[in-house]
Amino acid sequence: MILSDSPMIYDKEGVYQGHGRLLAALGFFAGQEESHLAMPVISIVGAGGKTHTFYRLDQELTEMNISHFLMTTTHMRLPKEKPIYSKLPEDISARRDGWWMGQPSKKDPAKLAPPGESVMAAVCASGYPVVIEADGARGKSCKVPATWEPAIRPETTWVIGIMGLTAIGQRICESCHRPEDVARFLGKEPEDTLTWQDMCRIIDHPDGLFKSAGDRKKVLILNQADDKICRTWGRKIVSQATIPGLTIWMTSYRKG
Repeated sequence: MILSDSPMIYDKEGVYQGHGRLLAALGFFAGQEESHLAMPVISIVGAGGKTHTFYRLDQELTEMNISHFLMTTTHMRLPKEKPIYSKLPEDISARRDGWWMGQPSKKDPAKLAPPGESVMAAVCASGYPVVIEADGARGKSCKVPATWEPAIRPETTWVIGIMGLTAIGQRICESCHRPEDVARFLGKEPEDTLTWQDMCRIIDHPDGLFKSAGDRKKVLILNQADDKICRTWGRKIVSQATIPGLTIWMTSYRKG
C-alpha cells in the first residue's frame, strides 16, 4: 500500500469530505485568529497512524506559515535531514517550519528522545503551537496504554487519540502492540480476534485510549478507513462512543 501525504477525510458517519486540512477538520483555530498567541499544545496518543498524523500537522502548520515546535515525550524515529535543537531558540519566528526539539536517544541513536524537562516546559509555555508524539505502538494498529503511558505533558490543551481500523477482524497477537496486555484488558486470549466492540471498549474505558487526558479537548481519529468495511466498523464505533464532547473523524492515507 502506498501512503499519501494528504489524508482522505471522512466525517463520523463515514461520508467522504475530500482531501483536506486536518487542522480545519479537527477544529483547531476555530473562532480564533491564526496568531501564535492562542495556539494549541497537541499530544497524540494511541496506535495506527500517530506518526503520519504528527507529520501531517507539521506540514499543514508549515504551509500556513506558522512557526511551531515538534517533539516527543517518549521516543520516535529521527527525522531525515532536519536539524535537532536541545535548547529553546532565541527567535522562534525565524523559522517558519517546525523546530524539532530533542536529542538522539542514548539507547538507539536512530531515535529521537525528549529534550530536558526545563526545555519541554519552555517550549510548551512559548505561546506557539506544539505537536507532541506522546505514545508508542511500534507500527501496530491498536494498543492499550501501559501503567506509565501515555506521556501527556501537563500543558497539553488537545489530545488526539488514534486507532487503526484495519486491526479489527485480525488476531490480537497480529494487530496489537503488547498483545498480552490488550488481551488481558479485554478478557480475551492473544489468539482471539479483535472486534469493533473491543476497539470501542479501549476507546471509552478510563484506562484506555484517553487515559490521563482529563478535561482536555479530545479528538478521536479512526485511521485506516481505507474501504467500506473499515468505515462501517468506524460507524459502529461512533454509534457506541460515550465520551462527552468527543470530536470524531475517520481518515485514510492510502493512495491508489
